[in-house]
Amino acid sequence: IFIMNSLSCSLSVFSKNGLLVPVVLWIAGEPGAGKTQLAMYLGTFYNKPKKRNDRQATMNRLRANLSTKLVLERLRNLRDNILLFDDVKAEKSTSLKDHTNTNMDTTVRSVSDQNSEGESIYCNAIITGEYVPSGESTLQRLILLPLKNFQETPKNLKTLTAFQEDGYLVTDFVILFIQWLCQKLNEEEYMVTLKKEKERLMKKYMGQCFSARNSEMLTTLSMELHLLKNFCTSNTDSSFHEKVHMLAEKGESHFLELVKDT
Repeated sequence: IFIMNSLSCSLSVFSKNGLLVPVVLWIAGEPGAGKTQLAMYLGTFYNKPKKRNDRQATMNRLRANLSTKLVLERLRNLRDNILLFDDVKAEKSTSLKDHTNTNMDTTVRSVSDQNSEGESIYCNAIITGEYVPSGESTLQRLILLPLKNFQETPKNLKTLTAFQEDGYLVTDFVILFIQWLCQKLNEEEYMVTLKKEKERLMKKYMGQCFSARNSEMLTTLSMELHLLKNFCTSNTDSSFHEKVHMLAEKGESHFLELVKDT
């Protein structure tokens, strides 16, 4: 979820260069599993609430029953940000259900195909709740994250509470990361290095029999991990470097599992 957040802030730069692609994450789980809390505190960047009880809504959080025209308009305007469809419910009314599914499927296809009515899309999307893709082709365009009893684990709850108590922890980290990234992009050879890394990753995932679309998503997530790893090792004491590399390897392993399960 945090990777979706940090990735979104540099999408327009890297999408234009063909390095990264927008990604849609669908967080599914039972009520109370922690879907909304995780999406709000780790998956979004702007308008952070200072305390967990604040009711300040993020501008990028939309209702699933909005008009499709408005959804597409928001998509086009959310440059380098996350579009959050929170708590999408399985509507009982057939017409509402069809409308909700149309909005969700339109969002998934617009983001993953990086285009909506001829205009480029430079944002990621997170969907939480009971949304179910209307077809296999839509499912191929997203990553499913099943969340089971996340908040019942004391360690998970303690970590989430830390972010809830200080909503700017993630925001400050992302700001520093983007500043570092801008400096790196001024280095003549850095983009060349990133392109070589992308070629290596694409070859690796295609060789593991992933589809071209899934290989692109995996490469994008792994590329963002690569950037975060470089950022952390450049800005922390050497005693932390081993842990940073371990977390990056663990992250890539999780991405592989999620795409396979999806």
